[in-house]
Amino acid sequence: MLQEWVTKSDQVLTQLKHAEHHLRSVRSKFHGALPHGFIQPDIPTEMEVSLQTVTQTLESTTAEAEKAVARIKGLQTFFA
Repeated sequence: MLQEWVTKSDQVLTQLKHAEHHLRSVRSKFHGALPHGFIQPDIPTEMEVSLQTVTQTLESTTAEAEKAVARIKGLQTFFA
């Protein structure tokens, strides 16, 4: 059962890294398409704020997940 938890926790970290890469790609594409002269001027600002919020959430989620993975991997030595 422990090995299953370790495997699943590693999968979570992999998914978070993929999400981080995707977010960087989205931000890069968004900035590469500037200026957005055909839309309201406040929309790019709102988009950037949203990207920053998602980035912060992803960073905190990744940090929490890394701590949880370390705890899971340490269970075997704790109960040995």
